[in-house]
Amino acid sequence: MIQEEKKEARRILKEKIKMLSCETKKQFSDTAAGFFLSSDEYKNADIILSFKAMEDEPSTEKITVCAVKDKKQIFLPVIETDSYEMDFYRIDESSDFIKNSFGTLEPHKTQAGRFIAENNIGKKIAILVPGRGFSLKGERLGRGKGYYDRYISILEEKASKLNLKIFKAGFCFYTQTQSPFPSEEHDVKMDAVITESGIIFSKS
Repeated sequence: MIQEEKKEARRILKEKIKMLSCETKKQFSDTAAGFFLSSDEYKNADIILSFKAMEDEPSTEKITVCAVKDKKQIFLPVIETDSYEMDFYRIDESSDFIKNSFGTLEPHKTQAGRFIAENNIGKKIAILVPGRGFSLKGERLGRGKGYYDRYISILEEKASKLNLKIFKAGFCFYTQTQSPFPSEEHDVKMDAVITESGIIFSKS
C-alpha cells in the first residue's frame, strides 16, 4: 500500500517540476545555493558530499565552484547499478566526468580519492541530498532505488565512534516540498531542506 502511495507522490511531484522553465530552475538553483553557502552549516563544514544534478533537480554547480575555491573537500557520488551501491569521490577544478546509466555526470573513480569515513575522524560533514520530494519534518521521497538511504544509514552508524558531525540537507525546489510524505522505517530523515525560499530546518 505504501509503495503505491509513494509511486503516486512521485508522479505528482514530477509533474510539478515539469512546470518550471529552464530559466526558472536556474534562478531557483542559484538562490538555493546562495542560502546554503551563507549558512553556518556550510562555513563550518570540512567536507561537502554533494551531487551532479539531473535535469529535474536544482543545479549544485555554484556550490561546487565555491567549495573548491574555499579549499573545502568536496565529493560527488558514483553509483554501481549492478550492486545498488554508492560511494563518493573527491573532485577539484581539473576533474573530468563521465555519464552514468541514469544520465548523471559522475567523477572518474581512477581520478579521485574515495571518501572513507575512518580517514576523517572528528570532521564536520555536510551532505546535500537530491530527491523527488521532501516534507517539513525532513522526510525524503527518493526515486525508489535506496542509494542514499543505505549510504547515509551506514555513515551515521559510524558517526559516534568516529566523532563525525553530520548535517543532512535535502536540496530541491520549493514546489517539491509538502507534508506529510508516505515513509517507511528505513527512510533516512533530513536535518533540513534547502530551497529557493530558504533553509527549512526539520520539525519533529
